Amino acid sequence: MGTRCQIIVEGNEAAKVYKHWDGYPDGVIPVLQELLPPFSDDRGEDSEYLVARIVDAFCSQQRRHRNDQITPCFTGYGVSNIWHDDIEYLYLITTDYQLVVYKPGQHPIDGKPETYGTEIMRFTLQQLRDKAPIPKED
Repeated sequence: MGTRCQIIVEGNEAAKVYKHWDGYPDGVIPVLQELLPPFSDDRGEDSEYLVARIVDAFCSQQRRHRNDQITPCFTGYGVSNIWHDDIEYLYLITTDYQLVVYKPGQHPIDGKPETYGTEIMRFTLQQLRDKAPIPKED
């Protein structure tokens, strides 16, 4: 069974990226460290394009891992308008490109930031640019 997560972009919370496996910080943050700084430089606040680029970045990573640059990935990632109740991590990308990682609680997430769960780590855009180390969870 995979470690599931959802990634949301502030300003476009209705479109939630769903990642079926490797949703733990070491499986998500390195991809976002590569994507977010250049995206912020080039596109600024463009939450619709950012959601699409996030899915593309994870599919590209999967193809590189398989050493297959041709076959598209049809499973493992999606964009949903619902909160999945089986996620182990929730990632929020703020409008100023901070990345906030939450461990969701036992209660359904209702879309309000105060209910996203327990914040376990946060990265500024500069820390993402610098590829700051990913802290281990306690």
